[in-house]
Amino acid sequence: MRLFAAAEIPQKHLESVDAAVEPLRKELAGARWTVRWNWHVTVKFFGEVPDEEIHDLVEALAGVARAAVPLESRLLDVGAFPSLRRARVLWVGIEDPQSRLEALSQELSRVSARPAEKLPLHPHLTLARFKVPARVEKLVEECRPFDLDRSPFPIDRLTLFRSHLSSRGARYEVLERVVLSTGFTL
Repeated sequence: MRLFAAAEIPQKHLESVDAAVEPLRKELAGARWTVRWNWHVTVKFFGEVPDEEIHDLVEALAGVARAAVPLESRLLDVGAFPSLRRARVLWVGIEDPQSRLEALSQELSRVSARPAEKLPLHPHLTLARFKVPARVEKLVEECRPFDLDRSPFPIDRLTLFRSHLSSRGARYEVLERVVLSTGFTL
């Protein structure tokens, strides 16, 4: 199974993102837009995991969650990887106070025996992808400030998702949700 651990964002915040980026959707017809019900903050991508390893992965995820405290986050702004001048991915950033989501990602790499990511975690919601790098800098600047719900929200659980890939895009299935406890901060 193709698996990843993610933080889910409250619906009211997702709805504000959906409404705020509507002008971009109209102008970026060549983008492959993701659907709101798939938006999440990937904390750790595990890749293909054999069935016989899933139970151990769930146990490792639960152990990391028990040792971590919930955190408060908020929506930041619209950006792109690798840049707004050569966008391959358009995203909305998520605040990561004291790099706690990064610490969770590193701990999940350690306990799952899966390699750590090559780049530091940049928490975000993926809005769209481009086959050919797109210059979105001018359009994004024209649309700023984005009317996002910037009120704080809790990240108090991690969700283990299974990714089903198809020609119509990805579909994510929740396998397990684990609550962050009041243990020590990673």
